[in-house]
Amino acid sequence: MKILTKEQMKKAPSGTVFTTCLSEYCLDGGMHVITRHLEEYPDIGWLGELTLHPSCVEEKGGDLFTQWCVDDTASFDYEDDQLFAVFNKEEIVQMMKVLGWALYEHDLDLNQDEWIGENGELKYFEE
Repeated sequence: MKILTKEQMKKAPSGTVFTTCLSEYCLDGGMHVITRHLEEYPDIGWLGELTLHPSCVEEKGGDLFTQWCVDDTASFDYEDDQLFAVFNKEEIVQMMKVLGWALYEHDLDLNQDEWIGENGELKYFEE
């Protein structure tokens, strides 16, 4: 993961997975994916982001559904001194592994002490 300033984030491509930081070492927990840029206005930054936390719930036939939507949040909606934590591919793979475990393999033990290094190798936190 890299911690970026707002000016650095403006250059991040669509598909970038990030969260905002409360401080340099404290993440706020909401997950976002940049979804849109306007090529004719490169200095603006991004103009849309998919939030990966429930944004709306509506009832259909007695069931509740979470709505995942693209917000019209843009880079200019953040304060100039806002820090962003951008996740690398290995961290995204680890997130997907945890979600896959929750969906299909929850009867097996999930090793929460492992992580994937920059070169794709599986590593373990030392106790």
